This record gives sequence, structure tokens and C-alpha cells, in this order.
Amino acid sequence: ISNEQIVGIEDDMGTSTPGMRLTVLRWNGSAWINDWQTSSTASSTVGRYRRFGVSYYGNSGNAVVVYATSTSPSIAYKIWNGTSWSATSTFSMAAPTSGNKGTPQWIELAGHPTATTSNRLVIGYTTSERRIGYDIWNGASWSVASSTQLLTMMARWRPFDVAIENTSGDAFLVYGQEARQGIQSVSCLSGCSSWTANAAGGTGISADAEFVDAA
Repeated sequence: ISNEQIVGIEDDMGTSTPGMRLTVLRWNGSAWINDWQTSSTASSTVGRYRRFGVSYYGNSGNAVVVYATSTSPSIAYKIWNGTSWSATSTFSMAAPTSGNKGTPQWIELAGHPTATTSNRLVIGYTTSERRIGYDIWNGASWSVASSTQLLTMMARWRPFDVAIENTSGDAFLVYGQEARQGIQSVSCLSGCSSWTANAAGGTGISADAEFVDAA
């Protein structure tokens, strides 16, 4: 049993021309250690979004930190193996059927709620092109990328969330859209080789979903 914790903190760098800076801290059971830090160029989205996520996976103590870079249509990530951090890697955001990918804005990352032999994580993210993308980490790579076009999405909204069901390992993305009642959802079930068709629910909700939380 470990007392370790990993925390990500995003700030505006405290300058007159703000950028985005991510600092990753690790609690080792007795003290906070400043493990690493990264920053991007000046951004007009400072304070509007949360462009990173942190989650453990499996029962080995491994963890992943995912985060946006300044203008890239990809997401960067680093892996903690219980002893050290990996070099930075990136994976490409899901390609839309038409138009541009955009850049990441909100990012959510989720693993199993309890320790398990599964190494699965699920990531969800919104982009500057008003898309929601989602993908699965299988312990070695991001492997099941897909995306869905949104209607108009206002700044500062996080109208989506991701979660993994503990017993089955099924992964879920739920989201709302402006001017559309209720929520939408997609799932990656069983062996998780593909996402299900979109399903609607919560039609009794008569206004736009602005924030969504799932567990």
C-alpha cells in the first residue's frame, strides 16, 4: 500500500502576457516533490479551461498525466512507473469526418475507481473546433480514437465527463449540447475495440447542459 499522490496545477505563469504552465507535484508519504513542469506560449484561453488530466491505472502504481500544448492538434502525456517519469510523448487527436481537429481545451481522464489488473484509461476532451474527442489507453498506447461534432459550445463550459465501470471495465463518455435537451453518450464495452453508437437520455432536462459529472 502506498501513500503516494500526484497532483497537477495549471496557472497563468504570473506574467503580463499570460501563458499556460502545468506543474506536477507528487506526495511521497511525507512531503510534496516538484517532479516536473511545462509551459506553452501565450494563450487567450487562460483561466477558461482545464487542459490536463491525471489518473492512476492498474494495480502497479503507474499513472498518466495528459495535457495540451499551445497550438498542436495532439495531446502530450508522461507516464509515472512508480519510480520515474517517462519522456514526453504525444498522440494525435481523433480526426473529424470534415474540417479541422482544432486544439484541446477541456481535458478529462479517468481510470478504474479501485486497483485492478486492467490498465485501461479513458480520455475525453473538447476542442477549439467545438468537437468532443475520446480515446482509450490500454497500458501501452492510445488505441480507440473517435470524435463527435458539437453544436455551439460556449467558453468555460465542461459539458462532458468520462468514467470507467469498475467490474466490467466498460468506458463511458457522456455529454450535453447547446440547444439540445438531455445528454448524449457513447460507450466502449467489453474488449473495448470500438465505441458504440450514440445514445440519448435525460430528455426531461429542458435547458442546455453546461457542466456534466460522471462516476
